[in-house]
Amino acid sequence: MKMKTDEFLSACRLFMSDSMSLMEKKNADYSGVDDPFRNFRSCESLGIPTGVGIAVRMTDKMSRLHSILRRGECSVEDESAIDTLRDLCNYAAILAVWMGYGHED
Repeated sequence: MKMKTDEFLSACRLFMSDSMSLMEKKNADYSGVDDPFRNFRSCESLGIPTGVGIAVRMTDKMSRLHSILRRGECSVEDESAIDTLRDLCNYAAILAVWMGYGHED
């Protein structure tokens, strides 16, 4: 694919904006307003630290992406490659914030 830098950056901004909208929707569904990490903390009952649980979800998405790309299709079941990449981007942001990004002292 050939494009100019400004087109590339514009597409990246759109992807990040769409990813953020998806994060807001999923966070409301899974976590509520009191604890944005609530869904991820549930793995602690199995002895798995929350950060590791988030990383495992990233691994799930990487496996999904690998499956989609290996098949040469745009989607698997009801999740497109772009949906998977948005989730992966969001899990990376969630893990970064969990690790302290944005609220270091």
